[in-house]
Amino acid sequence: MIRTFVFAMLLLLLLTSCGVRYVHYSLAVPPAIDIQSTHATILIINRFDPYQLEFRRAKKTNAVRSGSLAMLATVENELAGMKVNVISAYDSVTMARDIHLLPDSTILTSGQLSKLAEKYQADYVLSLESYTTGFHQDEVEKVKNQDGSTSKTAHYSVYARSTWAWYDIRENKFMELTGNASRYHSGRSVVSALLAFGPAITPNAADIQDISKVAARHVAGYYKRGSRPILREIYAADALKAPGEAIMAGDYERARALLEPLARSGNNDLAAKSLYNMAVLAEMQGNTSSAMDLAELSLKKKDNRKAKVMLGLRRSPEALISQAQ
Repeated sequence: MIRTFVFAMLLLLLLTSCGVRYVHYSLAVPPAIDIQSTHATILIINRFDPYQLEFRRAKKTNAVRSGSLAMLATVENELAGMKVNVISAYDSVTMARDIHLLPDSTILTSGQLSKLAEKYQADYVLSLESYTTGFHQDEVEKVKNQDGSTSKTAHYSVYARSTWAWYDIRENKFMELTGNASRYHSGRSVVSALLAFGPAITPNAADIQDISKVAARHVAGYYKRGSRPILREIYAADALKAPGEAIMAGDYERARALLEPLARSGNNDLAAKSLYNMAVLAEMQGNTSSAMDLAELSLKKKDNRKAKVMLGLRRSPEALISQAQ
């Protein structure tokens, strides 16, 4: 017991003496697709044709079609909320006729895009290429009964999967997008997992539409800014104690004022640590580019793990310097 207590006290002293502190903050993540102008026009088209699936029952075809239209409408609403002009053309048959496009074509040609741009005054085209929906079996739960028999329950999830094509007509760029979603739906008693039949699409059309809307929001996520949590170590011992405390307290101006003269000192170790703390400070304020520059300067002063982690590097500072030259 005494030995454990002594070890714990020694560990606490070591952690305190090394002067390492942690800061938590969120880093803004830019959208995968950045639409610069609010005056831009996005044309949403539909190249998915449910009738090509050749279901034997028209009601099933209509349920799948309704799911795809719910997805298209949700994407339209999400993009319209970004204050850009959105034009929708969901009729896949009419669209194919308008641009002389075969359903099994891979991507739109420059000629087809020019026709769309001219007809709809569009800067971008977002096209639904494929859509699948239904139910998949997640697992079969087995429970032993008191009489020695085994009860089996098959659990199913409802899903919607889609692929999209994004065309930047002005920049002549193309990108493939996906929008997928699934969630638990129901369970049913079965005799065998292999012989089990899951929920049917037609009587569950409302659930199909709901999950399709969730998948659509994943597509819209390509155009929206996000954030991710960041946990960084900072130096906070000796000469860096005061600026470290200022960073922890969110007093960015004071922290910078304290760190700048230390970063210019002739002590490379102190300068490297100060520059790294300044890099964290810049990142906390959303200036990622400046943070990376400061982290590189920190490495040039002295090789240190924290700056490498920030940069995602496993290289020596000499390699970094030679690359810069």
